[in-house]
Amino acid sequence: MSSILALRTGFAKALERWYTSNKRQFFWRKTRNPYEIWLAEVLLQRTRADLVERELPQIMERFPDVHSLARAPIHEIEDSIKRLGLIHRSMYIKKGAEYVTSAYRGVFPKTVDELLSIPSIGNYVANAITAFVYNQKTPIVDVNVVRLLTRVFNIKSNRKRPHTDPIFYNFLLGIDTDYDYKILLYAILDLASTVCTKIPKCKNCPLRGFCLAHQKDHMV
Repeated sequence: MSSILALRTGFAKALERWYTSNKRQFFWRKTRNPYEIWLAEVLLQRTRADLVERELPQIMERFPDVHSLARAPIHEIEDSIKRLGLIHRSMYIKKGAEYVTSAYRGVFPKTVDELLSIPSIGNYVANAITAFVYNQKTPIVDVNVVRLLTRVFNIKSNRKRPHTDPIFYNFLLGIDTDYDYKILLYAILDLASTVCTKIPKCKNCPLRGFCLAHQKDHMV
């Protein structure tokens, strides 16, 4: 086994062991309903997960499916998400719901290319839906994931928005796991959000044994 392959395998196994005891319990992780995951992922953008966890049940009760959201007046959608901030999301949430009901008869498609045709859906959300709903191997990359991969593997990007660089997506795509692939993605997201933060909590990190940034900081 090559050294990089062994490192990726060790990375996956360490993450999955850590996740079994440290996973965050969000209710949108317990559903395979693409509408619920789509709405959660859109609202999670630039919004703390605990706030979405608090507000989303009431939003789902008000708009239980994509058809009810598509039919809703914009002011009702604005009212339902106002406590989350970024109220401008109401318009593209509504446009997205309308598009799914008209173009796909209310059924979210199963491919990234088709999902990207829907207003409100970019690469991150499209990959999240295909991974978490349809069990496809589509890595998801945000700024937190970039920070973790940069530290652990010294992967770097020259782009102003590194999370758009395919180098991170392709690296995650090359990781094989004996577990459900979405579990690996959840583990990466959770570790990046709770441990490998801007000020890292290295003592609590299951990856510190082979994290290149940690090793560099502790060289004698």
